[in-house]
Amino acid sequence: MNSNTNNMDDRDKGRTGSSTPPPAPSPYGYTGALSVPPPRRRLSGLAIFLIIVCGLLLLTLIGLVTSRTAGMAFKADLGGRLQEKTIISGEGREPDKIAVVAINGAIGGRGSYISGEGMVLNVGRQLRRACEDEKVKVVLVQMDSPGGGLSASDILRNEIMRLQKAGKKVVVCVGDIAASGGLYISSPADYIIANPTSLVGSIGVIMMRFQMAELLKKLGIKYDPIKSADMKDIGSPFRDLSPKERLYFEDLIKTFNDRFIGIVAEGRKLDIADVRKLANGKIYTAEQALDYKLIDQIGYFDDALDKARELAGVEKPRVVKYTKRFDELGILGSLFDNRTSLNLDDLQAALESMLQMDATPRVMAIWSGGVD
Repeated sequence: MNSNTNNMDDRDKGRTGSSTPPPAPSPYGYTGALSVPPPRRRLSGLAIFLIIVCGLLLLTLIGLVTSRTAGMAFKADLGGRLQEKTIISGEGREPDKIAVVAINGAIGGRGSYISGEGMVLNVGRQLRRACEDEKVKVVLVQMDSPGGGLSASDILRNEIMRLQKAGKKVVVCVGDIAASGGLYISSPADYIIANPTSLVGSIGVIMMRFQMAELLKKLGIKYDPIKSADMKDIGSPFRDLSPKERLYFEDLIKTFNDRFIGIVAEGRKLDIADVRKLANGKIYTAEQALDYKLIDQIGYFDDALDKARELAGVEKPRVVKYTKRFDELGILGSLFDNRTSLNLDDLQAALESMLQMDATPRVMAIWSGGVD
């Protein structure tokens, strides 16, 4: 009996080939000695067709978004990214409007309202939008600026005058300060109101220049330019000005200062000799500015708004301001833009306007201190 049992065990071992337990069953359901997965199924013609169609649809969508974004960028150059926001509703079906535009901080930027950066671009767009709207009768400028770049100030002043040529009135309401370039822009306005605590003035221009010759000498660095003319590197921070160069710069400053004085005299309807006396670089209190006729009234924003209503000839006009437009593709469109949401170009322009630490001297219309 034992021998039979042993023989049966030997036959079982022969069938399995080993005394070890059999392998785990295949996840594919195959129970043979080798666990070989079955062949993969091929995609049907219909599936391939659907994949191709979906891919084409995705490419089409990307193309539409790209073209839409490019269109928005082009419109932005024409002021197309602005939308009108109602501050005070007027009476009637389509009442006349008063547009409120704010000029806050250092005046800077380059270019124009079509293609530029900084305040020249942003404020310029708003003023041009108001100029092209037939329903806008008065533009109320909220001014709070110590000034800034002379060219930027001159560009925005030109936009103010364009409004007036289009038959619109301009009222300026001064907040904390309207100095130098701030007054330069405000001068053509039909009416200027300043808060009781406002500062107004600082008529004049300045060229900020840094001189680092002594620092270079201490560092053992020698400035040795090769130039085509003696004054090719005039104003360089790496050397002293010669008497001839200083006289040249002083003549330039005098020319721009005379222009500034003439603009204030023309805009405020003052005798140019009287304005020249005020062009000592000092800044004045609201009461002094009123005595000198640099402003027309001391008051607040509500007073300026009442004056705007009076000039508009409408008792209850619609009061609006302009903001950047948000649309459903704004966030996605920014992926195709060459600027970041931080708007680094505007930040750079603002810093240059406030600090002006460029190596090249620039003529500025900015208040740098001094109270009468």
